Amino acid sequence: MSNKGKYILYTILDFILTFGGTGAVVVMNYITPDTSIGYKLSFTGVLLIVTIVLVAKNRFEHTYQNKMNDYLQALAKATDSAVKEQINESIEKLKVANVVYQNITTLLPIAIMLCCCYIAIDYLEELTGVLEACLVSMGGGAVFNIMKAPLKDKIVEESALKKVNKNITGT
Repeated sequence: MSNKGKYILYTILDFILTFGGTGAVVVMNYITPDTSIGYKLSFTGVLLIVTIVLVAKNRFEHTYQNKMNDYLQALAKATDSAVKEQINESIEKLKVANVVYQNITTLLPIAIMLCCCYIAIDYLEELTGVLEACLVSMGGGAVFNIMKAPLKDKIVEESALKKVNKNITGT
């Protein structure tokens, strides 16, 4: 399978596991049909939806962009090949660290709520099971998110090389 195909597959699996599975668990456990008013959502269901929204917001933030820009500026100014190689290694480490950081911070709200459930287990027994299912589902999504991160760079690089080669042969 090509890098682009793997990237698309990992992106789909990441999204389905992270948000689809979690959303399905919330809907199945907390939204109950009531013919008089439509659908009712319990307080714990509202808390879960807020948590999912915050997790989704966190997923799309770019926390490392300033540091990456600094590395790229240093790379542009560097003239020594050893220094350039060292900066490239630092950039690769930063990319991996960023992906791991994003996935940890994505899972953190669910893990915190799960800990709270264990503290008040008598009152939140059902929520504990739901949070465990959400954490497992989102953890699976995080694995695919980490797996697709290196492929994104390869795809961008391959695309850029194709454009450069096309411009060289076309002129």
